[in-house]
Amino acid sequence: MFCVLALVFFQPLHAQDVQRRVEQLDSAVIRASVPVSRGNQFVVPAVETGRIVSALGENDVMKAIGLRPGVSQGVEGTQANFVRGTGSSGNRIELDGVPMYRSSHLLGLVSSFPSEMISQMSFTTGGFHPSSGNLTSSLTEISLKKDVPARFGGSVSLSPYMEGAYLELPLGSTFSARVSGRVSPAFLLANQVVGAFAKKGSSLAVSDIGGHAYDVMASFAWTMFSSFRFDGFYFRTADSFGYEYGNDRQVLSSAEQAFRLGFAWEGEQWGTLTGFWYKNTGESSHEELIASSSSPETKDKIGLYVRGGNSETGAKVQYSISPWTGFLFDAGFEYAARGLDYVTRMNIQSLDSVDGLDSDTRYTLSAPFARMVFSKEGLLEIQASARWSHYVYQVDAESPKTEFKHWDLSAVADVYLWKNRGFEACYDQKYQFFHVLEGMPTGWSQDLMTACDPAFPAERMRQLYAGAFGVEKMDAGATLSYSVGYFRRNLDGLIGFKHAAYIFGMRDNIDTEDIVSGEGWASGLETRLSYSDDCWDADVAYTYSRARRHYPELNFGKPFYFRFDRPHILNATGSYRLSSRETAMGRLEQRVNLAVVLSSGSLMTAPQGIYELPFPGRIVLLEERALTEDLGQLNNFRLPLYFRVDSGYNLLWKRPRTELLVNVSLFNMLNRHNVYQYFYEDGKWKSLSILPIMPSLRVQFGF
Repeated sequence: MFCVLALVFFQPLHAQDVQRRVEQLDSAVIRASVPVSRGNQFVVPAVETGRIVSALGENDVMKAIGLRPGVSQGVEGTQANFVRGTGSSGNRIELDGVPMYRSSHLLGLVSSFPSEMISQMSFTTGGFHPSSGNLTSSLTEISLKKDVPARFGGSVSLSPYMEGAYLELPLGSTFSARVSGRVSPAFLLANQVVGAFAKKGSSLAVSDIGGHAYDVMASFAWTMFSSFRFDGFYFRTADSFGYEYGNDRQVLSSAEQAFRLGFAWEGEQWGTLTGFWYKNTGESSHEELIASSSSPETKDKIGLYVRGGNSETGAKVQYSISPWTGFLFDAGFEYAARGLDYVTRMNIQSLDSVDGLDSDTRYTLSAPFARMVFSKEGLLEIQASARWSHYVYQVDAESPKTEFKHWDLSAVADVYLWKNRGFEACYDQKYQFFHVLEGMPTGWSQDLMTACDPAFPAERMRQLYAGAFGVEKMDAGATLSYSVGYFRRNLDGLIGFKHAAYIFGMRDNIDTEDIVSGEGWASGLETRLSYSDDCWDADVAYTYSRARRHYPELNFGKPFYFRFDRPHILNATGSYRLSSRETAMGRLEQRVNLAVVLSSGSLMTAPQGIYELPFPGRIVLLEERALTEDLGQLNNFRLPLYFRVDSGYNLLWKRPRTELLVNVSLFNMLNRHNVYQYFYEDGKWKSLSILPIMPSLRVQFGF
């Protein structure tokens, strides 16, 4: 297990000949609830995260997203999700309403949000509430616990990848505080693996591994009066790791911290008033130190330096009232001021020689919003909402201001034909006022963000959805729920790099000439079937969809399929309770979990031929000869079918004041070698993959 971690994280991605295919994996998701709404929203209570087995064995609510209908993953096992044919940069994540832009540890394999602090997570792909804007794909809302616990308690968790501690403190009957902290020992363990290989006379390609990965969170909630609550949190997450590879050293880092202070007032017949203030700052960087080829012992030079940062301050207030039976009215206002910057440099002697930024922009966003809902129990529910965004962009204090004004719109209609069965239709139009220059598709924070401007205006998503849903109550308390729906999305204002060499700053000084703007569209059919009873929880989700892009300056001006266009995606999960009995030592419960993931392979751009120079294309080296590859059309080759089976075992031993939870999981238990990429090296084709079979063990003691 430790060897796998060292080999995966701390050396370049493993390559093999085409005859062998290496694996990567995701998660086995086991859950016992049905979706709160039809085909556009899914809710995961935090208490169920023990049945959501992540790649590193951590309880992780974010992993449930990857098995939802309409979701295609980037590097499987990571936080990169491509929802209904849209790029991952359009996914908005909110922590108690605060936007978060760096949401994972260890190259995206585990989220940075501790499950012990979380009440629930909701995932929305359509019918968006107008209080959340600046998105074009999906909305993930993570809600923290705010209740007053019955007594002092907490937990300690141990695993090879993350260690954690959690405390909850009731201070009287109206005040509660919670504290959480996690840190990864992976870097220490990886160095031990490298040392063990060295003692046996063999060596790995990497050495001198170092770094850290941790997150800390503190929250409070104070019910000052029976109708008024004051709450807030502080959160910080940070990753940094480096390793030596020959004479070179790679250093990657990411950090983000957020503050929030909020209130909620409930006035019975007078409605509800909520609001909060927040501040969020973050930074990511990638540094490649290359020793001098003439004298490796001399002072290193920096072959590549990429850095991106953001700072955001905002506030939101919202008022809700139900003036008559069956009517609900929401209205509010949001304001945010945000700064974005990034810089890319190559072949510099030190960071002191970085003379300025490639991009340093500021913008403000003011947005009033409103929603009206009419419902007739057992017959229908209709809601309509609007959000008017006033965007003001400025490069610096002396430059002229640029303004954009756009409407976010949403309309949803649920019509019940029979009890708990009916049809749903919705329309959405959403705008996003920043762009993301995406790096590797892992969901880890090495992307560069820039504000939209007259040359690259706001991104827009328009969506239509229509489907049917139903919930059947069966004998012995069993529940069967199902949904089927069709979606169509149109995307405008998308941006991308002209050449792959610009990803991660592999060219000095990215400017507007390196970026292109285009459009996209996606459509598909989503189905889901869930079953739950006293012993079984099962879920099957299938999606058929296609996603295309069109950039006038790319692919000879012709449309092409999106990199993560996977026509067929099938996810099947199941959890069976082996036993649950009371003993003299307390209650003992055992469960086994199984997940099957089957999908079409993603796309890649395969060279059509290799030629002697000069020829326009990508330069490669073969036997010390400089050749160029004719890449032909973009994303012209589909990788083989992706198939994976995961399994897990949960043991819960609960006593009146303590409990012990043991989670054992095995990803890719068949050790299937799923291909992520093909490439040509040393005169032959080779395959690229991420993770092989990977076991994990997590032990948590609660009190």
